[in-house]
Amino acid sequence: MLFVDIPKAFDKIWQDGLISKMMRLGFSDQILKVIHSYLNSREFRVRVENCLSSPRPVKSGIPQGSLLGSRLFNLYINDIPKADNVHLAMYADDTAIISQHTYNFKIIERLQNYFTRLQLWLIAWKIKVNASKSASLLFTKQRCIGNLPNIYFLTNPSPGSLNLST
Repeated sequence: MLFVDIPKAFDKIWQDGLISKMMRLGFSDQILKVIHSYLNSREFRVRVENCLSSPRPVKSGIPQGSLLGSRLFNLYINDIPKADNVHLAMYADDTAIISQHTYNFKIIERLQNYFTRLQLWLIAWKIKVNASKSASLLFTKQRCIGNLPNIYFLTNPSPGSLNLST
């Protein structure tokens, strides 16, 4: 199982990419205009003690905590790659990638193959992964599993190599 950490996922959504995906899904021009306005008419200010900054535009991301925000996020990640021998368990921006097989090396091979494919999708849609907070875990009944290869993220091994768990 791989646990993938996407830091500040809602704050980093590529707005033009979201609109593009919505166009491909067949959303009407009116809905696209409303969503575009909703995303682009946001501002923020910073207060330091009694000083308030001038308003600045929010250039990326989608509002969190609203019904629309979570639905827009789901639309954005709706085309995440799928694979026959790998299952995704997702809740908002938390993702677990799961595979099973009789042989540990086959599990690692499946997870690595899928993760390599997933990385291309993440790069294309400007989604960053925090490799230092992502981890891999092996659940097995075997008492001795020996040395297993790491799963690599953009040529870096994930922070935890696959470990024995009960």
